Amino acid sequence: MRELHQSRQKQRMLAACTTLIFCSLILSLSPPPPAHAALFEMSEQQEIQAGQQVAAQAEREYGGVLPPNDPRSIRVRAIGSQFAILSSRPHIPFSYKVLNNDKILNAFAAPGGPIYITKRLVDTASNDAELAYVLGHETGHIEHKHVVEAAAKQQEVALGVGILGSVLSRGRNGNLVGGVSNIAFSLWRSGYSRHDEAEADAIGVRWMAWLGYDPRAAIAMLGKLGDGPDGIVQRALADHPSSSQRQNSVRNEINTEGLIDIARHNGGPRLWANFNTPRRTTQASSTANRRYYIPAPGARR
Repeated sequence: MRELHQSRQKQRMLAACTTLIFCSLILSLSPPPPAHAALFEMSEQQEIQAGQQVAAQAEREYGGVLPPNDPRSIRVRAIGSQFAILSSRPHIPFSYKVLNNDKILNAFAAPGGPIYITKRLVDTASNDAELAYVLGHETGHIEHKHVVEAAAKQQEVALGVGILGSVLSRGRNGNLVGGVSNIAFSLWRSGYSRHDEAEADAIGVRWMAWLGYDPRAAIAMLGKLGDGPDGIVQRALADHPSSSQRQNSVRNEINTEGLIDIARHNGGPRLWANFNTPRRTTQASSTANRRYYIPAPGARR
């Protein structure tokens, strides 16, 4: 019995050594990346493909989308397109659709362009500016590649814990696109980190002012969304900021960047949309700069 135990110990030690040698070989054949982004290289086309997978799943789970000619679909598409014009990612095929669900308050940005909002959340908005805050916020997640960055960080953690498991699990799951889709589903259900939510809030509210919307509508909408399990502000993770924290951050941004004045320069501050905006082109940023009053870098906004 003792000999059997010693034999098993030797087998386990041999397996551990083999794994260690294999990991060292992999590391020796790969140049060390400077940051987690380099560990996880994903093309824009792969991001778009991952988003298409997530979009199909979202539509299945939420009961499909409203028809394109539904008034709510038209409204969401029109307001969302205004934010797409301002994105610095001109080759992303942004789309804005209403999920046919009147029970859940939710909005979600898939990687690579698809943005969804539930029918109930559309109906919760008292005006176009409140709806614009939600759509601008979700567009901001795609602008900053938050899903892709989350996937890169998870890959970095996996490499830190054990590169062999990471390599083998990636092989079993099929490909990079599928892996990012899985992470997007996780974020869809549990929510983004405090940093990512703050970043999406900041750019979404700033864009609102550039479009002439009253950025204070973001504060009102955050109050409606709340922190409950049915809301989109706070979900399971303790790292998520509360709605009151986000309201304070938005209020501070409005004051420090002078967003009310910027909205005034752009025909506002308005609670209702003005669709007299340019079409999105591959030169979206320069088009936006010609159409909107956007303060110079470093200037008080």
